[in-house]
Amino acid sequence: MKNNLSKPRKLPQVWHVYDSSAKSPYANVAANDVYAGKIVSKKLLMKPKQKEKMTQEITIHSSIGHPNIVKFHGFFEDNYNIYIVLELCKKRSMTELHKRRKTITEYECRYCIYQIVQGVKYLHDNRIIHRDLKLGNLFLNVMLHVKIGDFGLATRIDSIPRTEENIMRYPELYSTGNSH
Repeated sequence: MKNNLSKPRKLPQVWHVYDSSAKSPYANVAANDVYAGKIVSKKLLMKPKQKEKMTQEITIHSSIGHPNIVKFHGFFEDNYNIYIVLELCKKRSMTELHKRRKTITEYECRYCIYQIVQGVKYLHDNRIIHRDLKLGNLFLNVMLHVKIGDFGLATRIDSIPRTEENIMRYPELYSTGNSH
């Protein structure tokens, strides 16, 4: 899978894009599977920095795989949009759960936090910082497993310059031990 977003490609024939009340699911017609989708207008990627950020999101998300991270299935683009194909978490985000339920039990809280910590530990072990963990970026699949999603602000620690200012602000990024 190429990370070059500058060459427009036609939509693959096996994908059918349809709108279902702003959720943007994709269907793999050949396999009869349904996926979630993130659609980004190329009008929002006019500046090189914005295009670089989109490329970084795709590169990071496509390089990882963990039970507590939304699975990346691929991406494609046409002349107008970039389409990111992701695992569909049918139980939606934890923000929506919070709106529906208002409260959760202590057991449910422990259950969710454990899974979030497992996902974050995996990211940190792979030198990735999410930088946007919030209820809206934590999703639940049909088995009620918590999945970390939206890697738009994520970065690899290797890509953060080792300056005196960064070392003072974020010493944990530059420690040689594996402390979490």
